[in-house]
Amino acid sequence: MTKNILKTLGILLITFLILSASYIVNLFLMKPLSMDHYLAKELVVELIDSPEAMTYVGIFDRFSWLTKHSSKLSIPTENDRNEDISELEDRLKILQSYDINKLSDIQKTTREIA
Repeated sequence: MTKNILKTLGILLITFLILSASYIVNLFLMKPLSMDHYLAKELVVELIDSPEAMTYVGIFDRFSWLTKHSSKLSIPTENDRNEDISELEDRLKILQSYDINKLSDIQKTTREIA
């Protein structure tokens, strides 16, 4: 009886890990299925990339010993700006690749704003 329960829990855990890994791979390495997930990922990545934004939001202040964001200042160079522009162009292409007919009204508005 206990052996069957442990086996079932193991299978459920492995299934959960496989599904989670698939979601993470889809989110970061491919175009996510949902535009909302894509925009949330981009927001978090941008937040973590900017020490000033991390300080402004304040949720990372208690983890400053780990992130060291309080001791950093992002002063962009010309090369950084060019990289940012190319990244923004790539993000815009991905955002515009979502089929507008399959989006909800809120997602359509978000797509226009973003």
